[in-house]
Amino acid sequence: MSEEINQRLSVHMGEQDTARPYMQDISEALRVADKLQLHGYSFSLRDLCPSKMDESMWSARFIDAQGQEYEMSHSQASNAICLAALKIFDS
Repeated sequence: MSEEINQRLSVHMGEQDTARPYMQDISEALRVADKLQLHGYSFSLRDLCPSKMDESMWSARFIDAQGQEYEMSHSQASNAICLAALKIFDS
């Protein structure tokens, strides 16, 4: 599944390399968020379990100029960012 999502994100990002590891690499996922911010979306990433060292859950949220929210949660921050971005690209 992550390979398919990486390929879809590569297309939306205008990348020639369709094997970029957006879902596996937080730096790559943040590049997606940066591009969306350049297109007018606000972005936030929140740790939903800040006091639990053995548990991880992240929420990524984008908001467009009209106030529409695109939010996803996942145990990995990069996945939360990518899945929220796909909500935008698929809408």
